[in-house]
Amino acid sequence: MVSVNELDPAGGVDLDKAVRLLGSDPAASEAIARRAHEADPTSSEAAMILATALRLTGRRAEALAILE
Repeated sequence: MVSVNELDPAGGVDLDKAVRLLGSDPAASEAIARRAHEADPTSSEAAMILATALRLTGRRAEALAILE
């Protein structure tokens, strides 16, 4: 399993960017966080950002499922 911290930022998984996008573009934030979560399903940071983005886009059930 690849750790999110080990991924090349140029490769596309940038959780800091996902956090910055939560307020202005939660759908874009979701896409980034989903890639990070898929790369490392044990990353609580990726899961929280993904769940937050899902909640902000009105998908509360999906958000809760990510956190379970």
